[in-house]
Amino acid sequence: MLGFLHKIVLKACHPMLCQAFPFAYPGLVANYHSKALEPFAGEVSYQTRLYERSVYAYVLVYNRLPEALIVLPSVSAFQRMLTHLAKEKARLNQEDWRRSFQDLIAIDRMFYRS
Repeated sequence: MLGFLHKIVLKACHPMLCQAFPFAYPGLVANYHSKALEPFAGEVSYQTRLYERSVYAYVLVYNRLPEALIVLPSVSAFQRMLTHLAKEKARLNQEDWRRSFQDLIAIDRMFYRS
């Protein structure tokens, strides 16, 4: 899903997808880089579990990735770097590396609470 979102940021997808995932306004608290997408989290008033399982929840993760990942020029380079980071976590035998591929909270812990 993160590769899909990166494809949108690179504008290498259908223009309607770019409209469905617009860039966030500058100054958004969740922005860790210059190409953050709008997560629409503030518009969720009910059915939060549905939102948490949608692609928009992955926007929250994407927006927290470091700038060095976001500026990569292709989806394959982006995914290669994410895979490298996961393999490093596994090589260092960090206990949460396996769960990082199962749920959003573990992914967040893997990259930001090391």
